[in-house]
Amino acid sequence: MLGGFAEKYGMPLEHAVRTACAFGGGIAGTAQTCGAVNGALMVLGLAHATAEPGNGPARQNTYAATRTLLDRFRERHGSVNCRELLGVDIGTSEGRERAMRDGLFVTRCPVFVREAAVMTAELVCVG
Repeated sequence: MLGGFAEKYGMPLEHAVRTACAFGGGIAGTAQTCGAVNGALMVLGLAHATAEPGNGPARQNTYAATRTLLDRFRERHGSVNCRELLGVDIGTSEGRERAMRDGLFVTRCPVFVREAAVMTAELVCVG
């Protein structure tokens, strides 16, 4: 997800892929917050935040865009939590095996990535 926006923000693709690596599978395969959502939030930070300490307006813009994305994603999918989105806990070996057997990583996850990317694009083009 982050890699799709990296160039726009001057981030080499390799850095984006490495930065986002820990967030896959709902944060390191623990089935917490969806990796696509986490990637979207990283992009919103690149788009709206600054490195300037104490920049309240930039922080507020980032937080507002973040809340909007989270609300939209929840409205569309019912959750931002990997475990709930997939209906299986991939944080366990049994759950991961079931997800693989049922093809969830190739049928469901690409939908979440695509829709998170579209939502993010809408927010960074507006903001």
